[in-house]
Amino acid sequence: LPADLTYLPTDAFEYCRNLETIVLPNSLKTIKDYAFHDSRLQTITIPSSVTQIEEGAFSSCSSLTQVTFEDSTNWTVSTDNINYSPVAQEIIGDSAAMAQRLKGSSNRESWRKN
Repeated sequence: LPADLTYLPTDAFEYCRNLETIVLPNSLKTIKDYAFHDSRLQTITIPSSVTQIEEGAFSSCSSLTQVTFEDSTNWTVSTDNINYSPVAQEIIGDSAAMAQRLKGSSNRESWRKN
């Protein structure tokens, strides 16, 4: 991925059956809706530069086992893109639990860092 990439477009890697891992650039700010939907992604590190993960970005990623946030502070979550609630740092700090939460096929959550 380009070093100056600021967002991953909607459906960027949707259905990519050969994608198991990816390195996101430190310039990235937003992961758009369904960017990795139903891919074979196994692990990913979310750079501290990311401030938004849109709805279903990792939904149906059945192989996803680890989602690591470089910065797990000040994240909020919403299911309606209007009302955001704080998320405990301990939750975001658990990479296996975050993988389970984000890969749910019915995941309609949007994440935002304040």
